[in-house]
Amino acid sequence: SKINDSHNDNDNDRHCHFLLPQQFPQAKDITFMCNSIGKSASATGWRVGWCIHPSAYCDTYRGIHDQLVVMAPQPMQYATLTYFTGLPDSYFTQ
Repeated sequence: SKINDSHNDNDNDRHCHFLLPQQFPQAKDITFMCNSIGKSASATGWRVGWCIHPSAYCDTYRGIHDQLVVMAPQPMQYATLTYFTGLPDSYFTQ
């Protein structure tokens, strides 16, 4: 399909990736950035994810999150931690 073709190719001339809070600073206090190890490290099937959000939403988000998801398997949580701690700091700031 067209969606899969555009997702799988690495033609950086056709794709623009940006962080919403950097492009639109006025959205900084209402932006939730959610991702998973399955998407960011091509670990298909790994149910480990995260959401970065303003601290004002922490309690509300946690309450909703706990009701929507099931705990990821513990070995995959440790593998994800190992993956992220091996990355350079620039991975998280660029």
